Amino acid sequence: MTKTSSSNASDSDHEKYAADNERILKLSVVIATYNGASYIGRCLESFTHQSLDSCLYEVIMVDNNSTDTTAGIVSEYVNRCDNFISVQELRQGVGYARNAGIDKARGEYVCFIDDDAYADPQWLEGVLNAFETVKPAPAVVGGRYLPYYVEGKPYWFTDELEIRTQGNHARFLKEHGFIKDCECFFGFPESNYCIRKSVVDEVGGFSVEIGPKAETMQFGEGIELSTRVAKKYPLFWYDPQLIVYHLVPARNMSIKYILSRRYEMAYSFQQHQMRLLCTAKLMVALTLCAIRVGINLLLSVVGVRWFTRHAVKDWLSHMRPLVRCLARCSCIMKTWCGRA
Repeated sequence: MTKTSSSNASDSDHEKYAADNERILKLSVVIATYNGASYIGRCLESFTHQSLDSCLYEVIMVDNNSTDTTAGIVSEYVNRCDNFISVQELRQGVGYARNAGIDKARGEYVCFIDDDAYADPQWLEGVLNAFETVKPAPAVVGGRYLPYYVEGKPYWFTDELEIRTQGNHARFLKEHGFIKDCECFFGFPESNYCIRKSVVDEVGGFSVEIGPKAETMQFGEGIELSTRVAKKYPLFWYDPQLIVYHLVPARNMSIKYILSRRYEMAYSFQQHQMRLLCTAKLMVALTLCAIRVGINLLLSVVGVRWFTRHAVKDWLSHMRPLVRCLARCSCIMKTWCGRA
């Protein structure tokens, strides 16, 4: 578990608030942010309108070296809301930032949401109800991840490209709640991920070696954490009524970005698979990687339902991620074949 590098001056106010409510504080919401001034306000505002009593939860905002006006926006909410605090984490990376929030958390359960998302008004009440009423008691609780837009969508862009769901019925993932890699990867995004504080402390928090860092697009920190959690606490509860809405900006609605993201998701998953498998199974892992990359790219293309001639030309002009993927897989296979 990492430690925060420095903390906001509001720490003393938070400690007083937490001490006054130590016996009833249940949930700690952790929001890691980097240059999120254009959208973090909507995220924070959603936690001023929760159906759950504000004395039962705290909101911890971790600024990871923002250079825009994020700090000012966060300060406004800290001054306005007694259960809001801010923390600074100087080491760059979402893993460091989230772990700083975990260290600061005083609730029994820690909830993670991204700075470009916002929570349904019943989100925290539903999360607390799941942790305290579902039997057997879950280690992790998650729900649906739905898109919202502030700009118009291209005619071919569908919501299905951005929705993360495990269906319309509340249930434990897989038989007896044991989580599968694919369910973790697509069904429990880090922006709608709630875990018992005792469990996340025990397993050591998020890895700081993987995941987004500043402007770098990387994935995998959530599935890596879930894999460690599932080894000892395999009860993951899914409830479709626990909804988080995430922003889909215009740059994310281009064929180039979709293909790049699909490639990065598949490559991150393949890296995770290779960490888990022994040397004798590496060729199987590489094969699974190639299949998964192909499926993700195919899904991207299927999502673009009706191509005009211009759209086809645009798609063909952005095939670089596919070329990179094939080249990287080829290099990996040559390396391992050479070692064999």
